[in-house]
Amino acid sequence: MDSSECEIKFIEVFNKERPHEALDMQCPADVYQASTRPYQGLPDIDYPFHDRTIVVTHCGHLSGQEKDQFQDRKNHADSAPKSIACQV
Repeated sequence: MDSSECEIKFIEVFNKERPHEALDMQCPADVYQASTRPYQGLPDIDYPFHDRTIVVTHCGHLSGQEKDQFQDRKNHADSAPKSIACQV
């Protein structure tokens, strides 16, 4: 099984087979009700003047800086993607 098949199987079990204590031992699929409101998206996020927005791709490429950079994850013991906030 590849990773996308494992994800799909996990979601199926999590939502349709596994009871949740917070849902009074029901499965999420049994209690889910679709919203009657259409999704309108999110508004633009306005960061304070001292914050800078950068995007980190899965391969470690940093963009949105003066000069794009590549972070080599091979040299790190834990190569899981990280989410960090920095003030400049």
